[in-house]
Amino acid sequence: MRPSTHRSRILFFVALVFLLPYVYLAFQVHPFGDDWSYAVLGRRYALWPRLLQEYRDINGRLSSNVLLLCHPMVLGVRPGLLLYRAAPVLLLLLLLAGSYASLRLGFRGAVRGSEALLASVVLVLLFVHGLPDLSEGLYWYTGSVTYLLPCVAALFVCAALTLLQRADGARWRYVLFAFIAVLVMFIALSSELHMVLAILLTAAYLTVRSIHARRLALGPLILLLIAGGCGVLMFLAPGNLMRELNYPQRGEVLRTAGFGALQSCRFIATG
Repeated sequence: MRPSTHRSRILFFVALVFLLPYVYLAFQVHPFGDDWSYAVLGRRYALWPRLLQEYRDINGRLSSNVLLLCHPMVLGVRPGLLLYRAAPVLLLLLLLAGSYASLRLGFRGAVRGSEALLASVVLVLLFVHGLPDLSEGLYWYTGSVTYLLPCVAALFVCAALTLLQRADGARWRYVLFAFIAVLVMFIALSSELHMVLAILLTAAYLTVRSIHARRLALGPLILLLIAGGCGVLMFLAPGNLMRELNYPQRGEVLRTAGFGALQSCRFIATG
């Protein structure tokens, strides 16, 4: 074993120890706020009729609404609470897996497996520690599946796209592309912010691939059309028109962008 590999493994276990308190905290949390309302809705109504009602009356989010209406607490207090507390642990594991896959595939040949594993744990630690509100960002099921889970999915999209570029001629590349398309759809239909990000990222990917190939790249174009179609579906949701009535400052794009940037700077400075 190389000395550098041995050191990387030691540092990996040290970093893993620092991650354990976040796992411990997961088993101390309790549902609150919208957790209970979605649990009640999930118990009283069938999934698809309620999902259509959410789209018609509340918002255009579909993928995150499915997870909310299938809330762990629908199963009852004891089994539901166990699954509720397991959700943050699963998210941490998915963050680690997505970070590792992205680093390992993105820096293939330049980064060894032990180094990528160490870097992924450190990145997850920095990410979790820098969350503006840890309780809502990771431990609150309603918030985490709406905002954090799409970020996790984006890591797997990045890793899968890297792998797709190295799979020219392989039959399974079509299965991999379908997997990427499903993840892009999931991300775009999770929230309004992720919808915009999905469109921007797929547009950037299309631009890069088309410049590299010196022609319009069909695969990235399909991904952009999927993200854009999800954006139209969300934008036209009747529920969003209903929600707009509660925000008198709606439509002020520059104000929204400016204050959003200021908030991001504040979170970075105080994180």
